[in-house]
Amino acid sequence: MRRKQTVPGTPVPAVEFLASQEITQTQCRKCGSEVSGVNGRYARGVCGWVNHWSEGHNELPTAADEDTEACSSDRPPRRRRAPREPDFRATSSRSS
Repeated sequence: MRRKQTVPGTPVPAVEFLASQEITQTQCRKCGSEVSGVNGRYARGVCGWVNHWSEGHNELPTAADEDTEACSSDRPPRRRRAPREPDFRATSSRSS
């Protein structure tokens, strides 16, 4: 498979996206720790605090903005595994 070549100096979509992101910091409203986020959106896994999406510094993209072709894949959807059969040998008890 050949990689698509880009013209030097031409930004690729990922670089353009990352250039528009800003790392921001605030204080956690639940535990008081300093939290870093992207564009004013924060989540702290230790205490479970998350600020509301509307508090961010910019508009979130809508479904109409999504590039569905960039997300499509040639792989078929993953199938669920069959449940395991219980191992009764491990739970059996010996009588003396």
